[in-house]
Amino acid sequence: MIILTLDLASEDISELPIPFHMFPDLISLKSRTSDLADLISLVVMGGYLCIYLVECRRKALIMREYGVAESWTKFYSFDKWVYDYKPLMLSSCGKMVLFEEDSSHLAWYDLQNGT
Repeated sequence: MIILTLDLASEDISELPIPFHMFPDLISLKSRTSDLADLISLVVMGGYLCIYLVECRRKALIMREYGVAESWTKFYSFDKWVYDYKPLMLSSCGKMVLFEEDSSHLAWYDLQNGT
């Protein structure tokens, strides 16, 4: 599984590898489905590509330098499994993430304090 990108100016298509090695939970989750696309979600946070596991959502990675596979870094990580929280956006200061909880509530998460 890869991420396909399109440069609108040059109309060039390129591939970005997904850093599966940074998701240790993926191995146990993969046994539940034959399609990895069911397990991984790709969103944009503050202008950066961000990926997280759909089922547990306890860890997300962000690509700090577009197109550079080595620039994937931990964006946030929770100690416990978080099933119903979906990341929606990054605050304008870049220090907080807005999550949707169970499709009915919103909650801010402070990236620096972990609260």
